[in-house]
Amino acid sequence: MFDTNDDGLLSSNDVQLLLEHALQREDSKDDRSEGREDKESQRRQQRIAEAKEELLSNSQYLTHSCFYDWATRNLDSLNNLLHTFQIVPSPERERTICEEILANHQAL
Repeated sequence: MFDTNDDGLLSSNDVQLLLEHALQREDSKDDRSEGREDKESQRRQQRIAEAKEELLSNSQYLTHSCFYDWATRNLDSLNNLLHTFQIVPSPERERTICEEILANHQAL
């Protein structure tokens, strides 16, 4: 999904896109002033830049081992990223699950 040119490698731009999804904006429900939103936006951009540097180091492309190391150290970001790929069960699997639930709870 993040390999925008389908070459099998994640370039600097691809890593930027990946990190924008992985490092979701940390919105709170509080009312914010414009200055605070700008500060948080700058802080988020700084976090993305730091993570990008960490992932790419001096390389043009992201390697699997570098991504794996980063992901194990940043599980919250990985979790945000994986939400993009939530899997919906097939109709057959969903039917089986529903039948099991109904069999276990006769009152339903």
